[in-house]
Amino acid sequence: MNETETFETWDVLKDFGFEPDDTVISDVRPGLSFGFGRFSLSASAVTSFRFQPIILFTGILSTPDSIAEINFELPRRMASRELLSAFLTHYLKKVIDAESFKFEKHVSWLIEGRLNKHLLPWEVERAAYQARPHCTVERHWLRLALNNLSDLIVKANGSETVEFSFDGTVLKVICSEQVLAMSAEGNSWSALYTIPTRNLSRLPKRLMQARVEVSCWQEQLRIGNYCYEGIQEKSA
Repeated sequence: MNETETFETWDVLKDFGFEPDDTVISDVRPGLSFGFGRFSLSASAVTSFRFQPIILFTGILSTPDSIAEINFELPRRMASRELLSAFLTHYLKKVIDAESFKFEKHVSWLIEGRLNKHLLPWEVERAAYQARPHCTVERHWLRLALNNLSDLIVKANGSETVEFSFDGTVLKVICSEQVLAMSAEGNSWSALYTIPTRNLSRLPKRLMQARVEVSCWQEQLRIGNYCYEGIQEKSA
């Protein structure tokens, strides 16, 4: 992370309404806290057990029926205030969603955090995975194509590549200028993808599902449950 493009978490917390609190133990004095009314969230600038500088958040919401403990940490610098609001809202979810929790004042950064949920790293990863190039092919047609592709790979030299593309209707596989095309379902891919023939020496012999997914994800070609390293988007 480029520090010139990040924000001091401590400073943004102050912008969010966290106030100086001498009762909060912190390497940066004074510590900070945010009062929700019946619940107070403390922020401490400390060193983690991994010897990394962090902001530690703690608090306890006590009701006649239950006790909810909050304990989480965030980096000293964040990519944006929007991301910080999303993290805070996520980690406070079990408190703010509790039936016994009542807001005693307007907390704008909690509302902002809900709107910014999509910025959380796992949400970004999930969205990227859902948007990956993929399609599904009927097992019979894919098995025939893979058998033919295996024969072409055996005859090819190790420097050749296999090209995969999908136009929304037809999955096309090209090896040694031979085109293998089959009907498929899914959204069209925005690019072509290539993988060295040497990486496809062991194509699947058995396909268990009636329809098999073919996808490109994290530099892997995935055919059903089989993964092959080294697939790349073809440059224009």
